[in-house]
Amino acid sequence: MDQIKTGRFIAELRKSKGMTQEEMAEQLGISGKTVSRWENGRNLPDASLFEPVCELLDITLTELFCGEKIEQTQIVAKAEESMAATVDYAEKTVKRQNKRLIALAAAFAVVVVGLLVLFEAVYFSPCASHPGDVSEWQGLFPAHSAYRLALNDENKPVFADPAKALAQAKVDYSDAISAVRSERHLLPLSRYYYNAYGVFGWQIVTDDDMLRNQGAQLSQFIDIYENSFR
Repeated sequence: MDQIKTGRFIAELRKSKGMTQEEMAEQLGISGKTVSRWENGRNLPDASLFEPVCELLDITLTELFCGEKIEQTQIVAKAEESMAATVDYAEKTVKRQNKRLIALAAAFAVVVVGLLVLFEAVYFSPCASHPGDVSEWQGLFPAHSAYRLALNDENKPVFADPAKALAQAKVDYSDAISAVRSERHLLPLSRYYYNAYGVFGWQIVTDDDMLRNQGAQLSQFIDIYENSFR
């Protein structure tokens, strides 16, 4: 876990999206100084910010901790490297701490991060896909390149780029997403939390036909989005 490399990676991605440190901080609910400390390699984001940072920068947790973009074929190997790095970081942290309790807490935290990275690599990596006849499903979604479909090894429909599809769905189905989240008290829709939106999307309680239809479309989206991962 190279803090300096990760910090430079965050800075590079932030700039590529045309954001200032203050603008990034505002979206994450933190101060600009905090972002500056990340980018200077002085600190890493708190665990509570891992997912929001990854969502904002369009990267995976594995990529965040490796400090670089990772090809799909390398993601598991890189996750294992990252986990090994967190264990090493834990050992060094323990040696630096004078108080046993603080040292153990720090070691536990970084090992958990390593496990999360490995879990993400195994369960949240897009599955292999290939071109095929997807006309049966393509018409379910708005005409946008983000919803381009392919087929997985079981010939089930998947999104060619799940990250782009989810980002666009948050725009196209925003009313349904807000309604479901409010009714069911759900966590925000994200790459790590989406199943509940598929279950409850078609069950929105409303007299608004447009909202009800959007909820049904959201459920259809989640069905295919779920297929898109191994």
